[in-house]
Amino acid sequence: MSSFFSTRFVSKKPSDGSVFPHQAAAVPQTPTAPRAPEIEVAIYSPSAERSVRGTVLGEDIRVYGDIKADDDLLIDGTIEGKVLGGVIEVGEKGHIEGSIIGGDVTVRGQVVGSIAATKVQLAKTALVEGDILHQGIGIEMGTHFDGRLKWNEGANGTLRLLDTLKRPREPTDEETYNVLVLSPRNSVRSILAEAIINREGRGKFHAFSAGSQPKAEPNPLALEILASLDYDTCGMRSNSWREFAVPEAPNMDFIIAICDSASGEPAPVWPGHPLVIHWSIPDPGDVNGTLEHRRTAFHEVYRQLADRFTTFASVPIEQLSLAELRARL
Repeated sequence: MSSFFSTRFVSKKPSDGSVFPHQAAAVPQTPTAPRAPEIEVAIYSPSAERSVRGTVLGEDIRVYGDIKADDDLLIDGTIEGKVLGGVIEVGEKGHIEGSIIGGDVTVRGQVVGSIAATKVQLAKTALVEGDILHQGIGIEMGTHFDGRLKWNEGANGTLRLLDTLKRPREPTDEETYNVLVLSPRNSVRSILAEAIINREGRGKFHAFSAGSQPKAEPNPLALEILASLDYDTCGMRSNSWREFAVPEAPNMDFIIAICDSASGEPAPVWPGHPLVIHWSIPDPGDVNGTLEHRRTAFHEVYRQLADRFTTFASVPIEQLSLAELRARL
């Protein structure tokens, strides 16, 4: 086996209180191999040996940092960092948050980050959120893929992707983060969120809203609530999300999908490949009862959205990695 890692192993105590009978030692490097960035592997429980060709990272292995393998690499565990190799397979239980650079890449599990490879195969069990740079690709029916496909024009394109992670751009003093808020009907929640973000974002965020099946106009109660709180509702309207999927549309840095049904619908490919996050908040437009009862429901959803955006705006976006952003947002 010619794979190498510059690695520290940490033996962790199992949850049942027992102690592992071993303390793993550092894996020696071949003298001629370049030194890889140090990573930490936490072994949570002993793994059975598997008779496979190449290197196996079992489902009990969690890696923090970048790794490189010169042999075939099968990943059933979790990696937070870049993966470089020749033949790379992400098993059904594998989870990677970072870029993959390889020759022949097969994904059966989850990848949150970009992939650059000569050949890419996405199985029906795969969940990939990131751009794919390739010279040949196969995608099975049932695959979840949220990103853009790009033809690899050669080695230079692959090298550029080595240092590129899928994350929002860092704005200059004159720029803001563009945010598109989605809900199916673009009538209440996304309208309220658009208004909140544009006012409370204080120039750092510029919000738009849209829906997959937009109403003819926003819900009158939503506009009433906003007007009562001194929001400017002039010009607010319900939009189709496809208006923001055309090349001339403004590039978004974030897509906020509100409610489970919106997050589960097939979405367009967004220009600029923004970070997609989900907020599960009920639709007050579905509430029945007296006018006061409905107003109370609308005010409660407004409060929830305002709280969520306060948390969102407090995150130091430019200082966090993609994985950290997803965890915080």
